[in-house]
Amino acid sequence: VMGVTGSGKSSFVSLLADQHVEVSHGLHSHTIHAQAYSFFDEASQRTVFLVDMPGFDDTVRSDAEILKEVSYFLAALHGKNVRLAGLVYLHRISDARVPGSAVKDLRMFKALVGAHNYRRVVLATTMWSALGGAGTVGAERQAELEATFWADMVQAGSQVWQHSGSRRSALDIVRFLAAAPVVTLAIQHELMVERRMLGETAAG
Repeated sequence: VMGVTGSGKSSFVSLLADQHVEVSHGLHSHTIHAQAYSFFDEASQRTVFLVDMPGFDDTVRSDAEILKEVSYFLAALHGKNVRLAGLVYLHRISDARVPGSAVKDLRMFKALVGAHNYRRVVLATTMWSALGGAGTVGAERQAELEATFWADMVQAGSQVWQHSGSRRSALDIVRFLAAAPVVTLAIQHELMVERRMLGETAAG
């Protein structure tokens, strides 16, 4: 689960995780390090793992530090033969404009994932309740995202979902991704298969 600080990553994970998840209610990130949580899905009768990732606009650490940690965390999963079913990228629909930090975060996310894996990404908009009754405004903003910042990802197969903030909404997204074949991210292939240094990867 990825996205800028304050997009609702920890809140999303906390809706499903069997373990306690620290959730930030301010401008400072509670997700300092990549953390894995799990829950048992009754429908599929299997344990699902969710990873809460720090955003690249972290209030404490530099983007270079975040990139190093996220990249090596993903590489370590690959090395342990743990494969990802998909990725959830969260974006606040309450933002009237897409800030530069969000553009930078999305650019890094795309480099980590690789264009050939966009079909395994759910782009989920959050914070709909912050709009009050202005659902039309939110729909217009989401349509603009799909036509501009997310256009290449949507064209390559990424799915756009409205995350209502409910457990059912989060569960639907996770089940959608978990039903498909596993994926090897670009950064995992570059580091673990091609044996590149981080600075030689698309993200680095």
